[in-house]
Amino acid sequence: MMQMNRNLFLLGLSCALAVGCSDDDDGEPGPSGPQAQYVMGLTVQGDPTIAFVKLFEEFPSGSITLDDAIELGATFPYVFGERVFSLDRADGTLTRFRVEGLNLVQDGQISFAARGGAQDLFFISETRAFAFNEAGREFVEFDPSAATMAITASVSVAAVDEAGFGMPTLFRRAFVRQSDNTIFSTVNYPLAGPLSIDDTFLLATNVDTATVTLIRDERCPVSLAFGINAGFFNANDDFFFLADASLGLPALLGAQSKDPCIIRIPAGTVDVDPDFQILPRTETNGRFVVGLVPLGGGLAFTNAYDLTGATPETALDAFATVEGQYWLVDTNDESMRQLPIPEAQLAVNGFSLDGRAFVIRSDSTDGQDGVEFVENVLIEIDAANGTSTEILRVPANLFVLERLR
Repeated sequence: MMQMNRNLFLLGLSCALAVGCSDDDDGEPGPSGPQAQYVMGLTVQGDPTIAFVKLFEEFPSGSITLDDAIELGATFPYVFGERVFSLDRADGTLTRFRVEGLNLVQDGQISFAARGGAQDLFFISETRAFAFNEAGREFVEFDPSAATMAITASVSVAAVDEAGFGMPTLFRRAFVRQSDNTIFSTVNYPLAGPLSIDDTFLLATNVDTATVTLIRDERCPVSLAFGINAGFFNANDDFFFLADASLGLPALLGAQSKDPCIIRIPAGTVDVDPDFQILPRTETNGRFVVGLVPLGGGLAFTNAYDLTGATPETALDAFATVEGQYWLVDTNDESMRQLPIPEAQLAVNGFSLDGRAFVIRSDSTDGQDGVEFVENVLIEIDAANGTSTEILRVPANLFVLERLR
């Protein structure tokens, strides 16, 4: 079976070689030679999965190889400011790197093992960041700029277990509202077996006031929040979230499931707007959707796909091979329209960078001796002109592409 893009989540960074600085013409310390502006995080599936980082002077394009990539461990990469961070989710170790030339230099490390580990990171500012500890049900605050990155505080979210719905699964995706430092994260409560209560749950955690609010929208379904983007903030800081009905897979398994919907939480609140709702299946003639990649101005795009004819036995194969349509989501008037872009293999991940919008498509083929070969294709979407342009190809899973600040 073709590798699904969920394998993108097994990424990582670790330590690497260093390059020194030389004096510039004025005698002041400064970099010499090529200087990285962009960081790309990659992984090659296998046993074990191997992670790489590539650094670029300019926005990468064309055919990318791993020839000069920095090979790293099975950790997870983050880029914030001028630093690269790598989180080892297995042992809870966070390593910080500075970028010198086209190399990484380790310059800090902290362990969250004593707190039960760490599964994700959230950067609030240059001096405030939070690691999420799922086992301990807490956000652990630390200073990412300090020499030791020492732990400074924590915020408990244990109340989510006491809501009366059972023990939830937390944090498939999370989104930070920078205006008041509120982190919105997905929550799924078990119903029976592999199924979940078919309502949309979000956890809103204000890390400044330690206020934790469980949000429930009974109009909308449970969500896998699959792909990098399942929600976004507009210029007013309103939060829009796609409840994707677990990609339509429960319906194929014979479970009752509500149709996907897009909801809105107005800026400064933790309340779902009862007057706002977009129903993608209605707008796309019965298709399911995945991803919600912001384009600016309250616009986003999503992939719409049709699983008609799939059975419980073929559902996952069908999802991995189905072609998707590109649709524009307009949150200003709660509408959707299909973009005049040819259908292509489903692209479940996407992001915005430098004022441009991109999706990542995985082209998987069976390679020699039954080993699967994965090539990721980065595609730029121009919603205004209704065009898509291939930007680069890389023989690995592409998860992170960020500009250093």
